[in-house]
Amino acid sequence: MKSNYLISVVISILFISCSSTYTLSDFTSKDKFYEDFNKSAGGKILRITTVNDSSFTANQGANVSNDSLTFFTIVRKEVKLSKTDIKDIKYYGTDMSDLSATILLNNGDTATAKKINLGTDSSISAVLFFSKNGILPVLKLKEVSYINHPMGIFMGFLIGIPAGLFTDIIIRPAFFEDSKGNPVSNTSDKILNSVSILYPVIGGIIMGEKGFIYTYKFNP
Repeated sequence: MKSNYLISVVISILFISCSSTYTLSDFTSKDKFYEDFNKSAGGKILRITTVNDSSFTANQGANVSNDSLTFFTIVRKEVKLSKTDIKDIKYYGTDMSDLSATILLNNGDTATAKKINLGTDSSISAVLFFSKNGILPVLKLKEVSYINHPMGIFMGFLIGIPAGLFTDIIIRPAFFEDSKGNPVSNTSDKILNSVSILYPVIGGIIMGEKGFIYTYKFNP
């Protein structure tokens, strides 16, 4: 019973969700809201949700201007290209087993190529990375969120400190000490000491995995 109570306290404290939500009302103007978003969202992996609750990922950040959200995505594609598919190609590196290149395709797309294999028929097998941009009017945008894992580690560490103090001050005397303040079990006392010290570490690991979630609500 005592161990079950301790486990429930550990779970309830360490699995707290950490997040910050921002809306237009938190800023002095719409321009300030957009400015703060643009500073935060640059280069991040974003979860974009529209007003009809459909969502998608932009893995290279986004920017808001003129009441439109421009989002950026890198698309990975394994392809085999014939000579007629390529308008121009510039190779990098001297190791033929690990060539990279910038390729301009005849359809106008430019891609970075990795893991290039040159065929005897002048074809090229490679992994291409395309940069794709999309535009969404702010009126159709519900929210944009991203996860900050380092901040999650920091918050988990902070959460772990009071959790350890709670164990020492509340749980230890209530369940693991007699009326004179002596431990009822040396083993239990050692376990509690270890758990109290490790709470910040455990909290940092758990919350680092979950991350700290930042959400910007454009049309709440």
